[in-house]
Order: sequence, then C-alpha cells, then structure tokens
Amino acid sequence: MAETTLGNIHKQLTAAELIRGKMRLSIVQSLTGLTIRPLRTMWKEIHNEGPSNGKLPESVLSYMVNQAMAAGISTFTSLHLRQHSPNAPITAEGLLATWSTYQRLCGPMDINAGYYALRDVRADFVSFPRCTCCDAHFIYDPGSTLTSRCPFCGHSPAKDDK
Repeated sequence: MAETTLGNIHKQLTAAELIRGKMRLSIVQSLTGLTIRPLRTMWKEIHNEGPSNGKLPESVLSYMVNQAMAAGISTFTSLHLRQHSPNAPITAEGLLATWSTYQRLCGPMDINAGYYALRDVRADFVSFPRCTCCDAHFIYDPGSTLTSRCPFCGHSPAKDDK
C-alpha cells in the first residue's frame, strides 16, 4: 500500500514540475498516467489561470521559427540523447532533467518543443544527422529553410556533401 501511495505522490510531484514548465496537459497526462481533471486543477493552482486549449503542434518543426530556435532545440535533443539511452522511452523524469540542465546552460526553452523534438527524432519523423562541417547534431528536414542546413555553421548536407 505504501508503494502505491508513494508512487502516486511521485507522479503528482512530477506532474507539478511539468505544469510549472507549462507543458501541455495532454502530454503531462501521457507521461505521468494521471487523469486530466486533477491536472487541470493543478494548473489553475500553479498558474492562477486555466490551461491553454487549442490544437497541439504536429511536429517539432512548428517550434522552429528562427535559426536560434533551430539551434536551441537541436542542442536540447543532443543533450538529452547524451544523458539518456537513445532507445529508451521518453520519461517525465528524463525530460525534466534535460530541460533543467539545458536552461541552466543555455537559457529558457519551451519544454513542449523539447518533448516534440525527442518524440520526432525517436520516431524518425525528422532526421538528426551529424554535420560533416562542425560535427554537431541537428534536426534536419529538407522541406524547411530553417532546418535544411546546420543551424550552427550553415552547412547544407543536401548540396555540400555530394
């Protein structure tokens, strides 16, 4: 019985941390297994307003609005994949650990963008190659001008590596 109670407390504390970071509630629900109603209540208690509604982004590419965001999200993804097994599922604890480290080293970042980056890279919705010029990993999608080149050095694998 104590294990169930402690496990539930751990889930609630983890959910509270994700909600403090303004993670979308459907993702918090997926990561923690908690139901949506108490998560909404928790959001209102933490932020003194209701959670945002609306359509969730389809992919990490929705967050890449400029080169700095492309570089930041790629850095977050690299950091997470170095801290955690690339084949392991995304966990709330792993996501929070990477997000905390990233913010300490690089500054603020939307935790939702980090989640979508990890999800999309792991599911092969986007590529995550190593740049042959500067050796950094980056999110690559040839269909977007912001992700068709390395955001760190500008090298274009599609053209320059042939």
